Amino acid sequence: MFIKKMFSCDYTKAKAYLEATPLLVFKGIEQNAAKVEDQLKSIGANYEMHKISLDDFLFNEQK
Repeated sequence: MFIKKMFSCDYTKAKAYLEATPLLVFKGIEQNAAKVEDQLKSIGANYEMHKISLDDFLFNEQK
């Protein structure tokens, strides 16, 4: 449900996102990232949080 909500997609697309880990679920400033982290904690999700450079971000956007 978290993936469906974050990406505003149907179940089939959410399942595809889940199978394509690692999943980049948030792109933004730290304050908003903390909100996403709180949501993940509240549902007991297993996650990792990494800061990435602008170059890494742009590379991931091209995929």
